[in-house]
Amino acid sequence: MKNRFKKVIYFVFLLIFLSSFLNSPKYGYGEKNVSLVPSGSILIENDADFISYGFPGNGDASNPFRIENLEINTTDQAGIYITGTTDHFIIQNCEIQADAYGIFIESVASGTATVFNNLCVNSMHGILSWSNDQIVIANNTCNNNNGYGIQVEFSSKPVIANNSCSHNTFGTLIIGCSSSEIANNTFIYDGFEFFSGNLDNLVTTSFYNNKANNKPIGWFTNIDDGVFNESNYGQLFLINCSRAEISNQIIQGAITCISLFYCKNATVFDNTVENHDYEGKGIVFNDSPNANITNNSCNYFEHGISIQESDLAKMENNNIKNCAFGIYVNSCDNIAIHDNIIGGFIPGNTYSDGIQVFGGYLRVYNNLFYADVVKSGANALLFI
Repeated sequence: MKNRFKKVIYFVFLLIFLSSFLNSPKYGYGEKNVSLVPSGSILIENDADFISYGFPGNGDASNPFRIENLEINTTDQAGIYITGTTDHFIIQNCEIQADAYGIFIESVASGTATVFNNLCVNSMHGILSWSNDQIVIANNTCNNNNGYGIQVEFSSKPVIANNSCSHNTFGTLIIGCSSSEIANNTFIYDGFEFFSGNLDNLVTTSFYNNKANNKPIGWFTNIDDGVFNESNYGQLFLINCSRAEISNQIIQGAITCISLFYCKNATVFDNTVENHDYEGKGIVFNDSPNANITNNSCNYFEHGISIQESDLAKMENNNIKNCAFGIYVNSCDNIAIHDNIIGGFIPGNTYSDGIQVFGGYLRVYNNLFYADVVKSGANALLFI
C-alpha cells in the first residue's frame, strides 16, 4: 500500500511538472534567480552518496534530492555522474563544462531522474542518459559541444522537451528508445537524429513542435502517397510510409536533412541539402526498398547519400560535393548507381571515398568523379 501511494504521489508530481514546462513559451536556460556556487565534479554511485554530499531533499517523489545552482568547470570525464540509484533526484540550474560529459546518468531506477534548466557547454557531450526509463530532460541549453548536445540511449518513455541545442556537432541523438516524447526542442546548426533499432520504437515516438534552424522538423508516420514538395522543413523524417514523393526541399545546417525509415517505393528528387562541417548525412534511407533518388544536390556531409538495408534502389543524376563519402551503401542488393557527379572531397582526408559499398549486388556506371578524388588520396569506388 505504501509503495502504491508513493507511485501515485510521483505521477501527480510528474504531471504537474510536465504541464509547467511543456506549455511554457521559453526554451532553454533562461535567467538565473540565484547565484551559482563553484563546485568540483560530482560522483553519485548509490543513494547514500546524495546524503554524503549534503544535497537537500529526502529522495521521495515529492521531495527529490536536489543538485542545484552549481557552477562546475572540470577536466574530469564528467561534471555530474550518477549511476545505480533508486531515490528520486533532480539536477537543476547548473552550469557545467567537463572533458567528456557535462551530465552523465546511467542505470538509475525508472522515473526517478530529472535534468532541468541546466547549461552544458564546451564538453564532448552535454547530457548523456543511458538505460534510464522515464527520465525527464527539459529546459536545458547545450551549446558548442564537440559531440552531442543531448544523447539518450536504451530507455523506455524518456521525455526530452523544451531544450535548446546550438552549434554542437550533433544536436540530440535517440538510440534504441521506445515510447519517447520529444517536444518543443530547438536546434541551431546541429539537429535531431534517431537510431531506432526497430519500427516499433519509431512509430511509438510522440514528436511535435520541434524546430531546426527556425523551421519545423517534419515527422510523418504511416502515410501513403504523401507529397512533400514545398520547402517548409528544417529537417524531414518519414517513417513507415509508402510511395512518398519528396521534392524541392532546401535544407541547410542540419546534421541529417531527409531521412526515411521503413518506407517503400519513395521518390526523392530535386532537393538541395547542405551541412557546414563534413558531419552527418544528407539523404538517408534505412530499411526502405525500391527508392528512387534523383537530381539531388548534397554538400558538406560525412555521407552525401546513405542507404542501408534498402534493396532495389536507384541513384542517378545526383550532384554530391565536399563529403567524406559521396554515396554510402551497406547491406543492399540490386542497387543501381549511375550518372552521378561526385567529388570535392575533404582535402587531405585519405578515408574519403566517392562510393563506398559494404556487401550486396550493385550496378555502377557512368558516374563522374572530380579530379580532386585522386589528389586527396581517396578512392573513387571502394567495395568492402
